[in-house]
Amino acid sequence: MLGKDGADFILEELTRNPPQSVIPSFQENNGLDTSLVGSGVPAFGLLDLHGVRRSDVYKGLAHFLRDQLLEKIDTLDKQQLAKLLDESFPYLSIPELRPVPIKIMKVLDNIPISYLEQLLTNPLYREFPIEIQRQMWEVDEALLRFEVFPLFKAYIEDHGASTKNVYPHFVLQPYAVRRDSKAGLATEEGEGVVDAVWEGVQGEEGITSLLSFLAAHSSIPSPKYRRAKNSVLKKLLYFVGSSSSLYDKLQTAITDLYLNTNNPDFCTLYSELLFSLLESDSEVALSSTATSALCLRLNEMVSSPKDLSALTSLDAAMTRVFSTRTTTIVINPAPAATTPSGYKTRGSTARLEASKATETVIQSANPAEPNAGMLSGNTSVLVAMLVRDPYVTTALLSRIWSRLEFCVERDQMPRDDEFLPLLTRLLYISCHSRKIVSKKKYKEKTKATTAMIQQFYPLVILHMLDNEFNVPIDIKAHGGNFEVMFKREKMARKVSLFYCLHRAVHLDSNTTIKIIDLLASLKLAQIEEEV
Repeated sequence: MLGKDGADFILEELTRNPPQSVIPSFQENNGLDTSLVGSGVPAFGLLDLHGVRRSDVYKGLAHFLRDQLLEKIDTLDKQQLAKLLDESFPYLSIPELRPVPIKIMKVLDNIPISYLEQLLTNPLYREFPIEIQRQMWEVDEALLRFEVFPLFKAYIEDHGASTKNVYPHFVLQPYAVRRDSKAGLATEEGEGVVDAVWEGVQGEEGITSLLSFLAAHSSIPSPKYRRAKNSVLKKLLYFVGSSSSLYDKLQTAITDLYLNTNNPDFCTLYSELLFSLLESDSEVALSSTATSALCLRLNEMVSSPKDLSALTSLDAAMTRVFSTRTTTIVINPAPAATTPSGYKTRGSTARLEASKATETVIQSANPAEPNAGMLSGNTSVLVAMLVRDPYVTTALLSRIWSRLEFCVERDQMPRDDEFLPLLTRLLYISCHSRKIVSKKKYKEKTKATTAMIQQFYPLVILHMLDNEFNVPIDIKAHGGNFEVMFKREKMARKVSLFYCLHRAVHLDSNTTIKIIDLLASLKLAQIEEEV
């Protein structure tokens, strides 16, 4: 007698028979069963005499019985719950009785699919408890995306406003290298800024704008502090709960948006959601302990950029992910040379290294392993998305720059540094992350990383030596290899633009303008990639 069926029955009865006979008959057949209330029947007559409407009496009695049933639901087993759900689900549209089927479905770990399919068409689904909505989202991924896309948009807009287009002349992604543990703020100045693009302004005016930006953003939230205060991340974690399936669906949605838009801020959202999950002690499990360890090591590198032990741990985590004991880039050694402190002599070894032919050999503990040096499936997507996060990429560039400065201070070549191969491998993954995510497959490109270490880094060191002795850099020197590498290799452009900002901070307009001019010589699509 619910809904349209009840209305049709009453209309048909009133059409065929007089109301005087239909109403008493309907009340007798569908009214309260007096056997259920026993001694309470005389009270109905008394309430009638006092003018209390019978509908109000029934309503109060129904509320009382409903509350009693709701308390009893917690004591029922799964079989009893399933039977009660089958009997109460048709009453979901009646507000007074709705709490009964709602509580049963909230208690059930697995709501039968037949009920979930009916709930998906119910306009009141947003009023259901989150436990029921999670099971609905697992059945209908489109409904989940409809709910989370506004949150994604809010996150991207907020994140983009805080990191980009602060000045019309530059597009910057700042990252602080030291944190104030009490305030959760980064306070180290002069480091950790990447990807500046010159837009029509040259000379001291543009550099002054950059320095103004750095002064205004000398303190930014640390990664953990930033995640803890982000309302969007909190809401997404609330949506996920302890469901690994929902977490995977969220990450898939974020990955699809990154592929469609090529916006690296979605990689930040991807990694921030993952790190928030790890920091919240959620029951959601990652696909493997190796990828979980890599996530933690990357987070350590970003949070503690001065700590060399973080790089050692990161190298071990990368080795585990690639299922190899050691992966080393071996370069033919240069002739031994003593290096006095003079400018020409200090640069001689670098010039020799930049012009040397080298050979790359990948040494694996198990050469027969077919997956050595390779990633595939969800692991390749996870690694590529994490490393492409602009905060992680900036940390990588900051580390690479620190290692190059270390090489200059110790008069050693990049090939002798123990951390540059690891950092360069990760930078390659960052620069080609979209392709890796699209194909869900990655094979290490040792030729590209070796060329960076063998050819490009020595050229950067030469320019650093020129800067040290206040000598204008010559982009065309050494056969123009610096320009060739800049135009050919994304990694070289990233390092060069980091170098450009570093020199801009030191008011070196000569170096800054020459590198920006190289950027202007690229195709529009290449420039947009760097922006």
